[in-house]
Formats: sequence, C-alpha cells, structure tokens
Amino acid sequence: MNSKERLDCFVQRKPVDRRPNLTIVGSVVTQYNQISVEEYCKDYRKMTEAAILCARDARLDYVQIASDLLREAEAFGTQVSYLPG
Repeated sequence: MNSKERLDCFVQRKPVDRRPNLTIVGSVVTQYNQISVEEYCKDYRKMTEAAILCARDARLDYVQIASDLLREAEAFGTQVSYLPG
C-alpha cells in the first residue's frame, strides 16, 4: 500500500496496512541537507528538498512544506535576524 492509498483508506475508515505517519517535522529537516535554519527559511528550493528527503527517510506519508515562525513574524513587520547555529 502506498502513501496515497493509505491516506485515502484511512480517511474513508477502510482497512490500512498501518496508521499513516503524519508527523510534523518542522525545521529539523535541515539536518537532511546540512543547511542552516537561515538557508531553510530563505530558500524554498532547499526547504523543499530537505522536506522530501526527511519524508522519505522517516517513512512519512506526506511532505509538509509550511511556514515557520520567523516567516510569520517577519510578515507582520518584525525585524528578524538569524544567529549562527
């Protein structure tokens, strides 16, 4: 059963081979590309690549690309600075 089939069946309350893995991983995905949180936040390509790699390795049933808190704060006018990790 692939992820799409698993999610479709789960939502329809049909039998599945296992519960869908819908873990929210957030910026921890930076470890998969050895990128900084700053790069992750500023470059959607790197964010996407890191999320896909993490989803594959963690056997997630979806790829989550979501805004992070720094982006949200900046969108509301906050001056954001990134500190070296």
